[in-house]
Amino acid sequence: MVMQLNKTIFLIIAMLLFSCKGEAQKGKDIIKETSVKNEQTKKKSSINFFDERYFVGYELAIDESTISDHPFFRYLGCKDLGYFSVHFIPKEKKVLNFWMKDYYKNIDFNTYDFENDKIKINTFLKNNLDKYYIFSYFVSSEYLNSNGECTIENVFLKENSKAEIYLYDNNLNKWDYVKGINATTILPPYADYEFFKANFPNLFRDEAGSSISNWYGKYSLTLNENSEDWRNIHEIKLSISENSITYSAEGFQLYEFYKLSSKENNNGLQLDFSEALHNTENEMHLKRTKDFGLISFDGKKYKWLCPYIDESFTNGKKNTYVLKKED
Repeated sequence: MVMQLNKTIFLIIAMLLFSCKGEAQKGKDIIKETSVKNEQTKKKSSINFFDERYFVGYELAIDESTISDHPFFRYLGCKDLGYFSVHFIPKEKKVLNFWMKDYYKNIDFNTYDFENDKIKINTFLKNNLDKYYIFSYFVSSEYLNSNGECTIENVFLKENSKAEIYLYDNNLNKWDYVKGINATTILPPYADYEFFKANFPNLFRDEAGSSISNWYGKYSLTLNENSEDWRNIHEIKLSISENSITYSAEGFQLYEFYKLSSKENNNGLQLDFSEALHNTENEMHLKRTKDFGLISFDGKKYKWLCPYIDESFTNGKKNTYVLKKED
């Protein structure tokens, strides 16, 4: 009887141990699977589309019979990255008209050497990137099929393919994921000016009159510039571009780097705290206020009424700060 009871207890314990081991292994598998998925997501979201490995030259001619309305370049890697095209979309109509009407003006396409475009387009884009929204249209290799060699002519997309669109942040030098869409089955899936305008109308609202683009630029201001104690001197910088606004403050035992949000009104540009970058959140300062105030322009000077700076550096005393803007 005792022996039979011991056997029963042993079997119960064995079953429990087996069950626990199975659950533990299952947990490890889930962690492993999640880790793999996270790593894949991390890899996908950290692609640098400007990496020299992917660049083979700028283009304007899509094929022998089709001309793009803006400069772009593309990369195809069937077994590694996949396919992407980087598009330089003009912010202003006059720049768009240049590429659509003037660039190939009086050109004989029967004799034109399109290889020259790789260098020629670069001369127009160089040092003028602030005039463009830079998008990447990305399709992962899992959606690619090939009829032979890995070339634009031989590769096509599978049914129900997905594409990811990224927008380049000039301030932070990084690509931000902005949208996922159903991809066309044709390769290359060319996206023109109207495609980006339709998908991101907020970026092109300046055609209707009002635009944050009037405020694009880099601004600076020095607090306590003439102080005899260098520890009281603080350097404040503000950078406003097409898709981000950043604020930084540096000085003795001070480093803040924030992303701000904006809203236009009749008096200027209203700024508010959005998020801290590089783990620089100053809880004491932000607890007082997250209002970064109003920037205005009187025709000669850029002026900034900023409650955050007042509360952080002047004990709440209200000031009008004159900003220096880089040319």
